[in-house]
Amino acid sequence: MRIFTAIDFDIDTKKKIDEIKNTLKNKSIKGNFSDTENIHLTLKFMGEVDKEALDEICRAVFETSQRFRPFDIKLSGIGFFQREAGNHIAWIGVSENKLLQKLFDDLDKTLSKYGFRREKGKYTPHVTIGREVKLIRSPKNTIEEINTGEIVVKANKITVFHSTRIGSKLVYKPVFEGNFKEK
Repeated sequence: MRIFTAIDFDIDTKKKIDEIKNTLKNKSIKGNFSDTENIHLTLKFMGEVDKEALDEICRAVFETSQRFRPFDIKLSGIGFFQREAGNHIAWIGVSENKLLQKLFDDLDKTLSKYGFRREKGKYTPHVTIGREVKLIRSPKNTIEEINTGEIVVKANKITVFHSTRIGSKLVYKPVFEGNFKEK
C-alpha cells in the first residue's frame, strides 16, 4: 500500500484552502486540483510498503508525536513548481517554522531506526493544491493576482495516510494518528 505521513487540517482550514484553490482554478486553462478532503501538509512520503512496514511507520509516528506539543503553522502565498510542457504543481507556502522543521527531522530520524531511508534533501514544506496546472497568465502574474492572506493552522498530530485510487479519484485514508502531548 502507498503510504505517507502528514499534518492533517481541520475542515475550516481545508475550506479556506479550497477557496484559494478555486480562485486558482478560475485562472487556469486546466489542472488536476486537490479534493478538499485530501488537503494536507506532507511530512514524509513513504511509498509502497507492506503491513509489517506500516506497523513500524505507525510506531515511529507514535514515538515522535509523544515528543511534541501542539504548535501553530502559518500558511500564506501561492507558488508553482515548473513541470514539462508549461504544466505546474501549484502550492500554498508555509512560513519558516523551527518546530515544523524539528518535527520533520525527528520523524525522519525515528523512521531511520526502523530501517527507512533518511531524506537527503532539505525539507520544503508546502500544501499542494493542484497538479498539471496550465495557467491562463504567467506564474508571476497569477501569484500577484491571488491574495491568500495568512492561514494559521494548529498542528496537534501526525497522520499516517494510505493513498489509493478509486476509479479516477485519489483517496487519502487515515490509518493512524499520533496525537501530540497536550501538557
